Amino acid sequence: MKFLIDSSFFMLVGKADIFSELRNEFGKPELCTIDLVIKEMEKMSEDRGGKKSAYARLALQIIKKEGVRILKTSGSGNTDMKMADTAEKSGFVVCTQDKGLIRRLKKAGIRSVYLLQRNRKLAVVG
Repeated sequence: MKFLIDSSFFMLVGKADIFSELRNEFGKPELCTIDLVIKEMEKMSEDRGGKKSAYARLALQIIKKEGVRILKTSGSGNTDMKMADTAEKSGFVVCTQDKGLIRRLKKAGIRSVYLLQRNRKLAVVG
């Protein structure tokens, strides 16, 4: 199964082992993200003050360690639009915690996965 991971899902690395959860639930998943997500994470990591920047730095390290493939995007559009477009064109399931993106994906018939905070289990939408 192919997964496209959003920055909000990567930001869970300080709270949950998202990669183990994906492997436990889906076997040996193909993990990808887009270049715009990496840019968002790099920007967040530069703010040297809070938990968000620490989680972003940790996420960037784990992205390299886990061998997450980074897909190049082209043209204009925001990250959520590019995530939805890439998922639709290439048959990805999107991993995100962004409720607005989950709704957008569901309307477009694109499956998504998010982590339930209360019990640390993955939920699939669509």
